[in-house]
Amino acid sequence: MRLREGDELIFVDWNTPRPFPPMPVSIVDDLTDQTKKFLRILVVDPKLHDEVKGVSTKMILEPIARNVGIRRANPMNEWILSTNTDILFIGEEDVSFQNLISQLDARLWQSFRYEIPEYIWEVFDKRDPEATNRFVRKLSECTPVRLNLTTSPIENSEEKLVFADAIGDFQLAPREMWQMVKGFPEEMLNGWHVDSRAAVQMIHKSGKQSRILPAVFGLSTFHQNHLRSLTHFHSSDTINNAELIREPYENKVTWGISDREIFEYVSKDCEIDISRFDLEVSKKVPDSNLQLAHKNNFYSVDRAVLFLLDELNGLKPNDHITILSANESLIEKLNSIGKSLKITIVAAKDVSNKGVINDSFEKSNLIILDFGVDEALLNSRLLVLKAGFIASELPLISKMIKPNTRVVLIRAQNWAIRTLAKTYFAVPLFNNYSAVLSGVKKLQHPRLRFFQRTILLNGIRFDYGLPTRLPFFLNLTFKTSRKFLPSKARGAIRKMFFK
Repeated sequence: MRLREGDELIFVDWNTPRPFPPMPVSIVDDLTDQTKKFLRILVVDPKLHDEVKGVSTKMILEPIARNVGIRRANPMNEWILSTNTDILFIGEEDVSFQNLISQLDARLWQSFRYEIPEYIWEVFDKRDPEATNRFVRKLSECTPVRLNLTTSPIENSEEKLVFADAIGDFQLAPREMWQMVKGFPEEMLNGWHVDSRAAVQMIHKSGKQSRILPAVFGLSTFHQNHLRSLTHFHSSDTINNAELIREPYENKVTWGISDREIFEYVSKDCEIDISRFDLEVSKKVPDSNLQLAHKNNFYSVDRAVLFLLDELNGLKPNDHITILSANESLIEKLNSIGKSLKITIVAAKDVSNKGVINDSFEKSNLIILDFGVDEALLNSRLLVLKAGFIASELPLISKMIKPNTRVVLIRAQNWAIRTLAKTYFAVPLFNNYSAVLSGVKKLQHPRLRFFQRTILLNGIRFDYGLPTRLPFFLNLTFKTSRKFLPSKARGAIRKMFFK
């Protein structure tokens, strides 16, 4: 392990879509205990990304992301290394960064980068870094993998600068020099040439030429060659102008989004303790028939909550949830979990107070719509009616939800609810095992014609036993098709109206 007491390994997770966790959390089983000890995970979520992206279409704003880490590094550490996740530092097994850096004078240091073919990289055991270190050392001795590739960052210049190619994979400099240039140029959001421009600025402001680490340094930089599929940074469609490299830049005083609080994961956030959520232990595995299950409105609250945690664990402290449900048991459990995760939950049992619900929806990072009834209350006709009223208001509810908001639909088994859900939300079609459908509110959706909407809403009302709002003839048709027509015939009738 290259790190020693006092070091830190900062990972900036940028714009990971919810409910996915930051990348290191998703691969926590591949991280060694030593890595976890030094790892800090800083999270810039999609909402903050949208606030700072300006006109950029990039999903990752690399210079700002790097600056987020630089500004939040431990002020006690004198050196900062800016690098990437597809890099290995190979050398003697007991060599540490602290020992090696103590031999360097205060300037910007670079490193040659050596490419490792992807088919080789894929077989490395991520949990055995010592074995990987030995293998790559042998690889570099027995194959022509090394190439000291240099580049001139500014063409046709009297200033003869020589950089290691792909300088951004290793930029090591004293903290004070990073502060002097205010990090990487934050207006260069299109990818390419950002690292070179920062290096040139650091050279000019410090008055010290940058150097490439000599072979005797003790560590070599190896990179995963990954051109099988292009990332958005490999595209030549939108790249920064190379002429900008020679131009000085001045970031805002708030560079690195220093005026905003950035959420930081800690080690315990990578652990799962289901017991703290007080879910009922199943003493007997229940039986259920899929076709019959589609005809009722009941579900297991504890099983639904177990799968709901997939969404809830993607939230941060002080995030906001709105839940629309007739089930006290679900609301009670979610309130308990909300306290554990330090998130705010607003619950409503119907849509009568539309103003309050609309205000809560505006602030919500997640909206939960419950169309079912706790199976522990099978005889509660009143709860079925309440759940049915919520389901029948789905078109109105969808209008109040902002596009791209995360949503969870519980017990959306009724054919009409599924059709409406598919219209307004990007969610899977089925939820046979968990009763939970997760997705987002669509940015745009087809407008339902009056006749389509009428059929769907009355399809919901039939299944929940609510009064229907159909003319006598259509009412009779619905009842007849529901009771006597085979399922294929009913499906054919629906297809006449819904594609």
